[in-house]
Amino acid sequence: LRPHIFLLLIDDLGWGNVGFNRAAPTREVQTPTLDGLVASGVKLDRFYVFSCCSPSRASVLSGRLPPHVETWLTDPSISNANDTESGWAGIPRSMTGLAAVLRRANYSTAAVGKWDAGMATPQHTPRGRGFESSLVYFHHQNDYFTRQEGGCALPPASSQSQARQAASRRLGAETARVPVVDLWGSPRGLPDAPAASVHLRAGELYEELLFKQEALRVIRSHPPAYPLFLYYASHIAHQPYEAPAEYLARFSSIGHPERRVYHAMVACLDDVISELVSAFRARGLWEDTLMVASSDNGGPIAAAANNFPLRGGKYSDWEGGVRANAFLAGGALPPAAAGRAYDGLFSVADWYSTFCELAGVDPADLEAQQANEWLRARRLPQLPPVDGVSHWAALSGRSAPPRSEVHLSAQALLVVRGRSLYKIVTGEQPYSRWTGSVYPNCSAPAAGPGVQQPLFADLRVLGRRLSVSADPHEGGGAPYFFFSAMCFFFRRTRTRRRRSHGSRTAARR
Repeated sequence: LRPHIFLLLIDDLGWGNVGFNRAAPTREVQTPTLDGLVASGVKLDRFYVFSCCSPSRASVLSGRLPPHVETWLTDPSISNANDTESGWAGIPRSMTGLAAVLRRANYSTAAVGKWDAGMATPQHTPRGRGFESSLVYFHHQNDYFTRQEGGCALPPASSQSQARQAASRRLGAETARVPVVDLWGSPRGLPDAPAASVHLRAGELYEELLFKQEALRVIRSHPPAYPLFLYYASHIAHQPYEAPAEYLARFSSIGHPERRVYHAMVACLDDVISELVSAFRARGLWEDTLMVASSDNGGPIAAAANNFPLRGGKYSDWEGGVRANAFLAGGALPPAAAGRAYDGLFSVADWYSTFCELAGVDPADLEAQQANEWLRARRLPQLPPVDGVSHWAALSGRSAPPRSEVHLSAQALLVVRGRSLYKIVTGEQPYSRWTGSVYPNCSAPAAGPGVQQPLFADLRVLGRRLSVSADPHEGGGAPYFFFSAMCFFFRRTRTRRRRSHGSRTAARR
């Protein structure tokens, strides 16, 4: 029996911003729904992602490790006409998306929330990646109430209408841009298009609540006899830091403004998740549902998140930047797995192959293989095969964990040796610090218009070897000067980076 799959990807959630990672309860962290799901499900202790959002999203939807699919945080409309496969932000055009693979097994597929995996061509959008319906925003962020992000430059005044010329005069020559509502919909069977009617009906409804409404519609209208794949990528807890008034009131005792808003946002998301799980139950789907959840990267400690007691945060390869909150829940869990922790090394790319095994489909990407013939003829970078491995047998207690290493980035590698997990970290790593259990506080970097924040940079040119199983806080570890070990690291990164990003670099210059 193919289970329903509910994939929840939470934006910028800090390790210390959930109750299940707290040694003792605190009034500031209120996540009863998430805590309850972890208690009855499987906590993934060693789940690793990229250190920022776009690469992790590209990884989960393509089954490739981030260094093989996307390592840039760029404008989603970027393009390079010289490389029509990989010259775009997000997932290369001919990589088969997770939803497209699951549709081969007759799954109904829906995407809700943040996309941030490419939008330059129709093949890059949710519809092009196999989602039959969607309600998303394409960029890294937008406003929670207006749903606006950035803007489009107005054309030269000579070609503008009188109304546009008036707008140009009001905005001024240097800022003559029209704000864009970044909200896009793809009703079942129709291409992606601006969700203007949804936006207008919603008014100033908080965006997470708008996404909740769409997800509830998908669940409540789904025929139980057919498998469902619901990909819910929350806007929370990414910037801008905005929350509904009723949630801000719940945390009015917190003096630090950003910390107060962040905790209010996470509490709001916890309530949203509660409603979605209740909808699965009411529809009679929960007992046949596998819910998987994780953050897309560590919490941003230069802003409002807290990864206590881990070191570092978003944009760094320390544990606080790449070791994510993650768990499995739902009635489709193997009975032997429920209520325990899984300490096998797990990459965000592994969901792809794990879901394929559950659906009974082959994860091999034939479309990418065919595209490689065209790429080879033009001496362009090849599309790598799927990196993900299935953990289902290990989660079911039928085998040992299948993964022995994770190539985190161009500067970091995780390797299992025996019963120990080692990490090699090289290069400059921002935010190389620890936070306290209550953070941000007066020790946080100053923030505001025109304020330059320190990055707490920590340069480790020759690398650092750390046993993250013995020292999860990364406080020890001697400088790693052994030539053989560094050769091992650079050999791994060189041979694994088969897909060059030179074409995108050229597009940005």
